[in-house]
Amino acid sequence: MIEQYQKVIGENHARRWGLPVSVVEVINYIDDLSAALNFRMQVTTTNATRLLADISVSASQYVGFAEALSDQSVFDELNLYE
Repeated sequence: MIEQYQKVIGENHARRWGLPVSVVEVINYIDDLSAALNFRMQVTTTNATRLLADISVSASQYVGFAEALSDQSVFDELNLYE
């Protein structure tokens, strides 16, 4: 249920609290970078940050950053490999 409604609830709260439009865009498009037409850099950067955090707190097993990030298009888009 959380997965189904988290974006709707997040967007509703962000608008109600008067957060910037860029925050609302990140909430809406965090999982669909190609659909983010406005504030794409903010959406992409937030997505990359979330991936790094997930890797950092992963307790199941050691995963090297290079290995974990090698197939993530978000890092290519941000040009962080060069």
